[in-house]
Amino acid sequence: MGDDPFGNYIDRTVEGELIGTHPIKIKRCHDLRSALSCHILYINSFDREWLRTILNSVSEKNILTVSDDPSFNNLGGIIRFYTEDNKIRLQINLPRSKEAELSISSKLLSVAKTN
Repeated sequence: MGDDPFGNYIDRTVEGELIGTHPIKIKRCHDLRSALSCHILYINSFDREWLRTILNSVSEKNILTVSDDPSFNNLGGIIRFYTEDNKIRLQINLPRSKEAELSISSKLLSVAKTN
């Protein structure tokens, strides 16, 4: 949701991939209504009020929210990407992931910063 930083790179990356028997589909959401049917929602917005509105709208759903906004986890997002020492790192909001009834793998947790 928001400006697409990935272009068709992400489409090519997941082309033909499955989770179990379900194909992975990339969908670009331009409104909140279409975002409510996602399983993973990447939000590219640096407008704090819009970000808060999106996160509040999906908070009752089991949607894994992801962004690179510095305040993302504090606003209720689940996984935030950030750069440290020229490496991409993850910050995971565990309380929010539990509220969304999402399980984060121990492998992922071992390489992430949590709050």
